[in-house]
Amino acid sequence: MYILAVSFFVFILAAFCPASAQNCSDNDGDTYAVEGGICGQVDCDDNDPSVHPGAVELCDGKDNNCDSWRPPTDVDSDGDGVPLCANDCDDFDPEVYPGAGEVCDDFKDNNCNWIVDEPGCTSSGCTDGDADGYGAGPGCLGADCDDEDPYSYPGADEICDGRDNDCDGTIPLYEADMDGDGFAACSGDCDDSDPAVLPADPGICDSSVLNCGGPVTLNWKPPVTNKDGSVLNDLARYNVYYRLSYYTYSASIDTGSATCYAITGLSQRTWCFAVTAVDTSGNESAFSNEVCTFIE
Repeated sequence: MYILAVSFFVFILAAFCPASAQNCSDNDGDTYAVEGGICGQVDCDDNDPSVHPGAVELCDGKDNNCDSWRPPTDVDSDGDGVPLCANDCDDFDPEVYPGAGEVCDDFKDNNCNWIVDEPGCTSSGCTDGDADGYGAGPGCLGADCDDEDPYSYPGADEICDGRDNDCDGTIPLYEADMDGDGFAACSGDCDDSDPAVLPADPGICDSSVLNCGGPVTLNWKPPVTNKDGSVLNDLARYNVYYRLSYYTYSASIDTGSATCYAITGLSQRTWCFAVTAVDTSGNESAFSNEVCTFIE
């Protein structure tokens, strides 16, 4: 009986030995060890305190909770180093991820900022600041005379913006404000040698203005109600917008309270026009219906 009692006593002591006496290692200080058994649940990565049984799954490409499974969004499917949970907008294309260089003309949002082929993109050895295909480098269509303006490149159409759009080294005279009144011939100045003659003079559409010979004369009916149907009683002026048929509206003319306007100096192309109304607080309406015509 004495021997049995001793053996039983020794067995009990062994069962309740402190963990440290069982060589339970915890290298990362997360209270979990790699040995398992009496040391507790197994730490599947004892060098990372964010990885242990019961841990919260993070977007870090690791099996944080040691269950041998990772969420599909935490898997880097294309091997670019960025999983879907880290905002990779196309995790099946290694050329697309946040922070990637934007490549011109590949029809991709390479850097995941929701803009395709944005200004500053590069393409096959081409640095193209305005994404018009022209810039510096052997991969460009050619050299760009203004790499900050997408409307300026060799062969571009001249528009009424005071820039050398076609990169021929000159700006058309009809785009220059010769008399310093703030208007060029292409923006409706019918006498660009006289600063006293302005496109938006009061009495627009009288004989002196119509004698400008503008190839386009616009007429419109004044609005009488606001968008909500209430009576419009604070109308201040109108803006006439015009553009080449393949561009967005950029140029406009303040016609004051006049409801007709003659536009001159337009090149032989298809031009489009629309009118907006502005109230006394500066609020501008949406565009009217658009009209387009070919200038001969």
